[in-house]
Order: sequence, then C-alpha cells, then structure tokens
Amino acid sequence: MIENSRHADERTNPKYPPRNDDTIASVLSTSKGDVATLKSASRVPDAVLLTSGAVIDLLFPSAKLLCLATRKEKSITQVRQAFAGNEDRIQFMVPNEMGSEFGMNQAGRMSPRCNENVGRQVFQVIEFDGGTLDEQAR
Repeated sequence: MIENSRHADERTNPKYPPRNDDTIASVLSTSKGDVATLKSASRVPDAVLLTSGAVIDLLFPSAKLLCLATRKEKSITQVRQAFAGNEDRIQFMVPNEMGSEFGMNQAGRMSPRCNENVGRQVFQVIEFDGGTLDEQAR
C-alpha cells in the first residue's frame, strides 16, 4: 500500500527520501545514453509541438477513466472526453488509468483519487532536479 505523504511531520519525516550521491554516481557510471539518443527513440519527432490533450491521448489511447485536477484537493475522475479541450488548464493528473470514479481512501472517505480506484499501473513518474540533461536522460 502507498502511504500518504501528507500525514508525515515534514520537520522530522521529509516528504521525499534524501538524495543518495553514491547511487547517482553508480547509475551514471554504469549507464549509457544522452538526450539525442533518447529523442531518437521517441515515437514523437518534436514533442514540444504536442498539445496537452495530444500527450494524454498518446499515453492513454484507450483510457475510459482519468483523474485530473486544477488543484490536488479538487480531483475529478471522469471519462477521457469530459476533459477534452480543457487539458491545458489542468495542473495535476494521476499517471494511470482509473478503475472507477470513486474509491475508499485511507481516511475511510469516498474519493475520486485514492489507491482503491486506481486501475492497472502502467506509468511511474520520476523527477530529476539535478545533473546535466544528458545525465538526466540516463
């Protein structure tokens, strides 16, 4: 089960694990690749030309239910078509198709965004804040 990071006391329990320089150095020394190689492997020749809606449709071509929100507290799980034309105004998205419109959250309340109603998990989002672009591509 995934734990809700909002319940942690951020003064004693940081929201994210600390940076591990040894692991980063190991990955960089044993992996190959650069931005050019990553771009050449893409199915999309120039991703910056895609609209937000086009990106969603590429990632979820047969999605029935998606969970999107302008604010995390205002999540909505609806059919893909319900968001059509408004994707550029939406800041947050669960990176997986949803299994149902609502589920029971860890606090025991019905919610449009919780572990119980997430469908099959296909994607994992990883953020890189450091290193060169080529290092991030590895």
